[in-house]
Amino acid sequence: MQLFLRPNFKIFDGFLKRIIQLCNADLTGAATAAGDQHFTKIRKTIYDKVRSIMVAVAAPGDTNASRPETILEFWERQAETGTYKFLPLVARVLFAIPSSSAQIERDFGIAGQLVTPQRGSIAPQNVDMPAFLNCNRQFVDVTQCPKIHPRDIDKFIPSNVNVGMEEDDGEGCELLGGYFSSDDDEDIDDTVA
Repeated sequence: MQLFLRPNFKIFDGFLKRIIQLCNADLTGAATAAGDQHFTKIRKTIYDKVRSIMVAVAAPGDTNASRPETILEFWERQAETGTYKFLPLVARVLFAIPSSSAQIERDFGIAGQLVTPQRGSIAPQNVDMPAFLNCNRQFVDVTQCPKIHPRDIDKFIPSNVNVGMEEDDGEGCELLGGYFSSDDDEDIDDTVA
């Protein structure tokens, strides 16, 4: 079939007649009468065979005409049908890599705004979680978080922000008082008196 697409063989009848003459030639290479007699029969057989092949080609299945299937959708479909076991996982990892660094720069820029010199002792988890939430907004809807009942608030306060003090712990109050300027305490006492 591919041979017929070559420009030299665009005129099929002439090409076919030449082949039949060569196949039916005698030992000297001269054309015989049998070649000319078989031409119409062979031509009809070839045309019938080509037409049967064209009819036998399967009709295309139902396709989504709205948009073409993406590469990830193709591999997801392959994973669902069980055609391949590991290749869909490889495709997911490979195509999950961003094509440019712009999104990565934006994500680290947001995390960089959290870590400033004014926040010198910020815990890593306090940077990781906001950065994760910022990068994965489509997965986490922070507006749909359940409301915490006032009696359960203590359970949700991270342990790293709790100060180890009892209500009547005088030493803890003095320790906390050391973090504040003593000049401010004197100014407050003068204004009250």
